[in-house]
Amino acid sequence: MNIEEKWVEYDWQAEKQRAVFRVDTALYDIAPMPTHGVLFGIVTTGRDGKLGDSMRDTLSRQLAERLEKKVGLVYAGSVSVEGRTKLFLYGSSVSQLDAVESAADRAMFIKCRCSAASDEDWKTYFKLLYPDAAKMQTLWNKRTIAMMKKQGDVIDAARRINLHVFFPTEPLRIMFDEQARLSGFAIGEPEFAAESSLPYGTVIRRISTLDKAEIDILTAKAVYLAEKFDGRLVHWDCAIMRKN
Repeated sequence: MNIEEKWVEYDWQAEKQRAVFRVDTALYDIAPMPTHGVLFGIVTTGRDGKLGDSMRDTLSRQLAERLEKKVGLVYAGSVSVEGRTKLFLYGSSVSQLDAVESAADRAMFIKCRCSAASDEDWKTYFKLLYPDAAKMQTLWNKRTIAMMKKQGDVIDAARRINLHVFFPTEPLRIMFDEQARLSGFAIGEPEFAAESSLPYGTVIRRISTLDKAEIDILTAKAVYLAEKFDGRLVHWDCAIMRKN
């Protein structure tokens, strides 16, 4: 997986809600840090109950950055749902919780609930925050939908979505086709990419709008199903639906 940005934001589910995940991907190569085996969680909400999500996220991020500088924590990421943000930071000792709570109490406009727990293997970072292929696909979905909207597409119009999935061998492709059919996809024509390490492709189809939540669910289903057969969703495409 090639991630060029240090901080990556993507949409995913958290607590059965649509959420925005933010993660420092630069930590991947140095994690887990043996000197920082304690995970600090800070849940932030607006003090008056009227603070907008964007402002709360900004103030929460500023708090995390202050904790990095003043307490020596490592800011790994956050998960934001409507009404609250949860920050994830790694530290060296549970005893740092007092300093974390003190800094959180001084934060303006947000109120915080703090906790600390051992996470020496950084499981929260790797399993929850760092994006797998399906989570990364939500970034490409966002960019593709924005591009099509810019070209005049009516994104709430239903149309056939073509998902192009590739595999290392033809038998794996054939087995995937059968599972995809049982999972509710229509099966299109096979494809072949001679110079690729995954040369054997297939097109699976589903009717959908370009509502991002719908597309994210669709691509996640395709990604996870393909992985069972050593395959990968390479891209998706569809017809542009314009007014009139």
